[in-house]
Amino acid sequence: MDRILPLGVVYVCCSTALALALPNDVLARYEWARYASYAVAVLIPSIKQYAALSRFPEVTALYLAVSWISVIVLVAALWRALDFSLERAVAKAGPGNMSAFTLGPIVLLAGFVFVLFDAPSKQEMTSTDTGLQLIVARMVSESRFALGLLGGWIFLAVAIMIVVSVKALIASWRAVLRDRFTTNRKGNQ
Repeated sequence: MDRILPLGVVYVCCSTALALALPNDVLARYEWARYASYAVAVLIPSIKQYAALSRFPEVTALYLAVSWISVIVLVAALWRALDFSLERAVAKAGPGNMSAFTLGPIVLLAGFVFVLFDAPSKQEMTSTDTGLQLIVARMVSESRFALGLLGGWIFLAVAIMIVVSVKALIASWRAVLRDRFTTNRKGNQ
């Protein structure tokens, strides 16, 4: 758990530096950037939507593509860093209370993914609504610094939620299987 904060700070600093350092015409200038951005945008359509809303569309498109790719690396790094004892928490709750360990993290992760996959429209961006998604979208579409800083924390949170969700599911499955195995063994004796 001690390694998460330094990892998070380094990731957000790199994320902010990336958003600030990319040239405005990065996709026109670099063919590899155009291909990478397009490939990830095929899987995650909100990249095109956020790029269309931004004052710096090419930077936003490449930044979001790189960020989604980095989530894979972050999950691998956080897997070891988030080595807390879900096993004990699951064992204490008992196999009958697994819904909190399986449903809670999945619902939270779904919320993060919804925010990142579903971009607001141009009409919503000009409205006076104050939903969290619109506030974040307005900030990142106007400022490269906000894009790097907020984007870094959001993608870090997504990676953490993926790790926590998967580890919670594994721990709850182990507890249920252990309980069933123990019950079956006692019944056979």
